[in-house]
Amino acid sequence: MTLNEQNGKRPGGLAALTLAVAGFFGVAVGGSAAEAQSAYGCSGLLESSVIPSVEGAEGQFFAVDPDLRMHLSYADRTVAQIATLSDRLAAGGTRLIHVPMPTKAQVLTDHLPPLARHLGYDAALSTSVYDESRLRLEAAGVRSVDARRALRAAALAGVAPYFGPDRRLDIPGVRALAAAIAAQMQDDPDYEAMPKTAYRTVPGAVGPLPSRMARQLQDHCSAALPGLELPGFDTVPAIGQQAQPLFPGAVPPGRIVLTGADAALDPALNLAGFLAEASGLNVETHRVAGDTGLAALTDLLLSDGFARSRPAYLVWVHPMADSLARFGDAPMQRLAAAAAMDCQTALPVLPSETPNGWRADLQTVAVQGAVTLLVDADGALARKARFDFTGAEGLVRSRSIHRLSTQDGTARFMMPMVGLWPEGAISVDVVLDVPFGPAPRILACRQAG
Repeated sequence: MTLNEQNGKRPGGLAALTLAVAGFFGVAVGGSAAEAQSAYGCSGLLESSVIPSVEGAEGQFFAVDPDLRMHLSYADRTVAQIATLSDRLAAGGTRLIHVPMPTKAQVLTDHLPPLARHLGYDAALSTSVYDESRLRLEAAGVRSVDARRALRAAALAGVAPYFGPDRRLDIPGVRALAAAIAAQMQDDPDYEAMPKTAYRTVPGAVGPLPSRMARQLQDHCSAALPGLELPGFDTVPAIGQQAQPLFPGAVPPGRIVLTGADAALDPALNLAGFLAEASGLNVETHRVAGDTGLAALTDLLLSDGFARSRPAYLVWVHPMADSLARFGDAPMQRLAAAAAMDCQTALPVLPSETPNGWRADLQTVAVQGAVTLLVDADGALARKARFDFTGAEGLVRSRSIHRLSTQDGTARFMMPMVGLWPEGAISVDVVLDVPFGPAPRILACRQAG
């Protein structure tokens, strides 16, 4: 159940904890006391069953989750997995640029209200944890953008990098982020030799930007909150120049694919356009609505277009507050296998007894250990895949993949062969939510290292 689905219920988890801590310190969180301290007549923000929040300075609002969460960091294992992904992409000619996105509170530390401290939030500690995680990425050989520093510099320069009643970047923040990403590319020795295109961004008519968070906050405030407005943007090659499409079959070097968190890649914010303007390189965006980064990147790496023509740079924007280990090791292992795509071993297959299922024999080839299975459904576009592994004693262990509701179906699924038995599995039944095409394949993909 999502937080939004808890409307009308008592807050739970982090929200309940913040209320308990506030009560312990005797902090007023609702009613007339809070309303008197609010610039917009807001009350009951922290008790909200939809989006527990606090109001800061200059119309900036901070959601308890994720803004007031502490110790948002990458574990050592996650750092190693991102480094492995970077190495696999580099072996195929693509440089990974990882953009760990900070929380709003880690950037606008001086806009936080005293209530944030009473709730246990230590801004200095939180920002140091972000910085330490990013430095560990660099030490592991991952090109990493210091997004917090870039956005903080924009804030200190007197521009608001975030919308007030929303967690998304405002245009000054988007421009600052694009410049920081471009600067990371410019440190690459191969960047200088890449053909460039001069781009310019033309603003259009100003219009509203829909915001669920602003609507939810407004329910607690008697005065109108600051509106989210921005012009439409059109980034085009300068007069006399023409950019090349990303996947025309034979692409000159110097192209960028931008993927990751949907909130950062919203076309209305024009991150791709500002990145093209700052880098001089053509940028194509690959996003999935509602995604925090893993789904879009997985789709991209498994796509035919990426396999045919790999870009020079893959920019992956990922909010550090969304743990890459939330679903275990399998998602990152899938990414590494997809990046390498060393899938030379076709396994013997036959229809299984389960509807919409095919079985692969795992005894005919040494496929245990550092191996990921690739299923090619021969054109059948599925949204769910279940892998039923059978051991030597007849026991079965199942692993499932469920695509987001906003994702299209796919004919390709990857599943690492981990968490099974010491002696491995003897077979696997792959079951989709649609019938397979007439000639499906199941292949074993090796991962070096």
